[in-house]
Amino acid sequence: MLPLPHSRPVSLTGVISLFLTCSLSAATFWVSPDGDDMAAGTRDHPWATPQHAVTAVMAGDTVYFRHGTYALDGPILPRVSGTAEAPITLAGYPGESAIFDGSGFHHADETYKKGLLHLEGVVHYALKNLHVRNSWHGFGIKVSGHASHIDILECTSAETFGPGIGFWNSEFIRVMYCEVTGANTNRRRVYGDPTTQAAHEGISSGGSRHFEIAYNHVHHCDKEGIDVKEASAHGTVHHNYVHHLPRQGLYADAWFGLLENVTFHHNVVHDCEWGVAINTEGVGADLRGVAVHHNLLHDNRGSGIHSGLWGVNGPRSDLLIAHNTLYANGSAGQYSGPTGNIDIRSPQSQRVRVFNNLCVAGGTFELGAFADAATPAGAALLAAREVSFSHNFIGQFVPISATDVAGITPRQRERYHRAYALAGDNPVFGHAELQDPDRGNFWLGATSAARRAGLIDPEFHGLGQTEPPDLGAFDFGQDLIPLPAPAIEHILDDVWRVVHRTQPGRATIRQRSDDQGETWTSAAVPAVGQGIPDIHYFRHSDNAPFPQFRYTVVTDPAERVRFKHL
Repeated sequence: MLPLPHSRPVSLTGVISLFLTCSLSAATFWVSPDGDDMAAGTRDHPWATPQHAVTAVMAGDTVYFRHGTYALDGPILPRVSGTAEAPITLAGYPGESAIFDGSGFHHADETYKKGLLHLEGVVHYALKNLHVRNSWHGFGIKVSGHASHIDILECTSAETFGPGIGFWNSEFIRVMYCEVTGANTNRRRVYGDPTTQAAHEGISSGGSRHFEIAYNHVHHCDKEGIDVKEASAHGTVHHNYVHHLPRQGLYADAWFGLLENVTFHHNVVHDCEWGVAINTEGVGADLRGVAVHHNLLHDNRGSGIHSGLWGVNGPRSDLLIAHNTLYANGSAGQYSGPTGNIDIRSPQSQRVRVFNNLCVAGGTFELGAFADAATPAGAALLAAREVSFSHNFIGQFVPISATDVAGITPRQRERYHRAYALAGDNPVFGHAELQDPDRGNFWLGATSAARRAGLIDPEFHGLGQTEPPDLGAFDFGQDLIPLPAPAIEHILDDVWRVVHRTQPGRATIRQRSDDQGETWTSAAVPAVGQGIPDIHYFRHSDNAPFPQFRYTVVTDPAERVRFKHL
């Protein structure tokens, strides 16, 4: 059996509680665009500039930035660290929008190396509800220099030449509930600079360890979406919504050493060139222990999950691809040749298990591999590399024919190899009965052939699994998801937060009293710990804000959440 990558549990409620506790015992400062750096930094007499604020804080302090645009003349560079008991917090005032704008300066002498907000070498720092935009030749938010225990929560980044958010050679980093758009754009390239292509991705992890990238929205950028690369290790990328990109939505890409123990789960990716890509591009690099499970990947131009041949096409091993729902990925005319839903194209792939996936309407194939399993030589090669396909739903199985092969140009064949369609062991055929895929509803119907058709894997499912699981990312009946009682947090003044923590692999629902223009449905603002009889939520199924659904939470004895079409 393959070892499953480690997932470090995280409690956002714990972060909030720690933040509140520290705020009571440490100083709180205020900054406003119409403030004065000679003032006291109080709520009534705020400072004016972010850099002045970060040079004045000490461990345990909190800085609130009031609404408005802060025109920067250089990067914001905190130098003082917090501690585990007293972290430093920089936060936009709840319900307001504090914008850090870098239009007025650039980093032409240090291309890619700086961020508008740059945490270098500091520890125990939190950024919350901050907005960065217009970074010439740099990042929006960057963490580097062996920084550790950094939280980036509810921030946004727009129009950056480098990544919107990136962290390099750091550890214990969390990027959660953020939005990145317009990253890696040549619109932010300094005129006359010889650099012709923006670097990195929307959200980038470079050589970092023990990280979590979750519940983020990455869209309409000019390169990849979320990239775990170089010698990154021990991280999870989950519940992100990634769409409308010219390259892959999610990427594991080894350079400069060993990339290992990374899991991508419960993400939604659509309208990208590729859904999830796994590769070893760097010379002498290696990739091991990457898991891709319970993701929804649909309508991507290339393959939904792709082990490709980019860069030096180096080794990758111990890959687990399970319980993903893949719909309408790939095409016959894609630049690398025919593509489909799951595409293990690199012969460097070793010890790969592909099981319990739901593959429907693949452009050219549902499952593809680097060798033809229908021939003795191809089957022997797959067996020697320990590449197995089992218990996958096959919406259509038409092996790539001579006509299809003729469509591959010599350059495509040399550079991108080719994929051979296969069904694998114990394939499942029939009607998937997806509810309404054209409107983003991929729930299984009651008579779907994918129900109870999966392989029971004790290491993956746990020892308590007694009946075959459904195929794909969504079990039948997920319109009823058991929920614990909601946790209600009084954040500040009239701002409240409701957090529902569900079972692993389910959904997380959160809303503040000022989110989405919603108001509390109860007659009075709830007290801390009070139950909520009826609140509507925008759906964040795998963090995908599909407007055709809302939640109604009913705290009846069953404590269930019900989906409802608008």
